[in-house]
This record gives sequence, C-alpha cells and structure tokens, in this order.
Amino acid sequence: MIACTSPLAMASDTTCVALASASAERSRASASRKAASLRPSASRICDCFRPSAARIWARLSRSAIIWRPIDSTRLAGGLMSLISTRVILMPHGCAASSTTRSRRSLIASRLDSNSSRSIEPMTVRMLVMVRLRMAFCRPETW
Repeated sequence: MIACTSPLAMASDTTCVALASASAERSRASASRKAASLRPSASRICDCFRPSAARIWARLSRSAIIWRPIDSTRLAGGLMSLISTRVILMPHGCAASSTTRSRRSLIASRLDSNSSRSIEPMTVRMLVMVRLRMAFCRPETW
C-alpha cells in the first residue's frame, strides 16, 4: 500500500535531506581545509627535530671556524676560557716579573684610594702625582 503524504510533508523531508547533505559537505570541506592548514606547521616541527644535512654542515663549519683561533692561541702558550672568547697570553721571563710588580702596585694604589675617600678630589690628585714621582725615582727592591 502506498502511503499518501501531503506535499507539505514531502517538501519538509526533502529540505531536511538537502540540509543534512549540505552541512555534511561543508564539514568535510572544513576538515580537509583544517588538515591542509596544519600540514605545513607539522612539517616545520618535523624539520626542527630532524635537521637537514645543510644545517648540520653549517653548524659544524661554524664550530671549525671558531676552534681554529682557539687552537692557535693554545699552541702559542695562551689560555682561552670556554665561556669567553677573550685570549689570555701567559708572559714568559722578565715580562712575567714586571706584570707581577705592576699587579702589586695596582693593588696597593687601590688600597690607598679606599683610605683617602674623605680627602678633597684636588688633594687626591696631588697625592697620586707625588706617589707616581716617588715610584719612578725609587729603585725596585722586590
């Protein structure tokens, strides 16, 4: 037996089916667009964890460029801190003793300047000039 439906009911059923298929199509398109937008970032993240051969080569060549002067400095008798690029060359012979003397005089001058904070600036300059003259006139007895 064929059910007789009214044209209004038939139109309503047709509209529901049409809307369901349209929204399903939109959601499928939305999902594919979302996946397409995430694909480049996923490949970039993958590149970060797996560096290319060019990146590895660049990093190794930079390391080689940095270590060349460090190695030549060490061969020349100098020291280089691993956390700093400042080169420290160790003095030999009479240069070593003169640096020790100048280091001692620097320490002594700093001690003197700490004790003379209450003196006026002009007086301090005069004291320094007098001490320098005395230092040049006096023979070394170290």
